[in-house]
Amino acid sequence: MPKYPKPPKGWWSCDTVYFIPKRKRPIAYSTVGASRLIVALSEDGCTVNELRKKITYDEEAQKVIDQYIKYGYGEYQANRLFR
Repeated sequence: MPKYPKPPKGWWSCDTVYFIPKRKRPIAYSTVGASRLIVALSEDGCTVNELRKKITYDEEAQKVIDQYIKYGYGEYQANRLFR
């Protein structure tokens, strides 16, 4: 059985890894379900701050979006960061 990487402390899973542009180290991790939710909600062309307001029930997706806001990407178009 293959050995999967252990998720970092404070994260649920490392199925999906998130990076910011021009940076090699990941800033967030999530499950596939949270990733698909973020991509689906970001398709209408909203900013990352607006996307954070749309996600009301998935704590893991909120945590990922909060990391992007923490690094100063709150006013970026969400559909350019999440595909």
